[in-house]
Amino acid sequence: MAPNTRRNYCKRYIHNIQPVIGGMAMLSVKPMHCKMVLNLMEDDHAGSTIRQAYIAMGTLFRSAVMNELISKHPMDGVRYTKPVRAVDDIKFLTVEEQQIFLDTAKRSHNYNQYALILETGLRTGELIGLTWDAIDWEKRTLTVKKTLEYRHKQGVWRAGPPKIQHSYRTTVPAIPTCINCVMRRGSNDSVCTHSAIPTPPGPSKAGYNPRPCKSSLVIPA
Repeated sequence: MAPNTRRNYCKRYIHNIQPVIGGMAMLSVKPMHCKMVLNLMEDDHAGSTIRQAYIAMGTLFRSAVMNELISKHPMDGVRYTKPVRAVDDIKFLTVEEQQIFLDTAKRSHNYNQYALILETGLRTGELIGLTWDAIDWEKRTLTVKKTLEYRHKQGVWRAGPPKIQHSYRTTVPAIPTCINCVMRRGSNDSVCTHSAIPTPPGPSKAGYNPRPCKSSLVIPA
């Protein structure tokens, strides 16, 4: 299980499952209690988040049945009704909208990141996890083999594998925009005078102390 997935399931237990059934004996938990957990999430959570809670509860009670702590799975027949966003619901920018976006992004110091993400489809964690060994300059390819994320609770950045097995991939940034983004980053970071890691998201940055890193690919100060 990927670290992000484990973290998400733990959050769903702490914030959504535990407040409803955490104080109950496992034998006392009925389908209506499990359904109550999901119903309480309807108004404030996305369908994908409710699905995480559903999976977390199902795994918990499946393990209890396997270990003969309970004889019957209390989630039998329980379903969540809020749909997870379908692929058809995802909106894409038109070519004209992409150009408007890039023209506007030129006013931002994050232009290189925006342009590279737009042209390659990299996830944010994949982008900030890029290092120079991911680039094949002769073939002009970029290989995704790790991600980087900020762990707020520990106050550290952590590298890890891509989200899923299919995320290990080689993209081909053959268009000039991608090559230029990488080359500009290379000229700016040749003596490692910039922070390799961006400021973490969220309102609190207490304890944040980034260190320069010579292997940074595209992250400006």
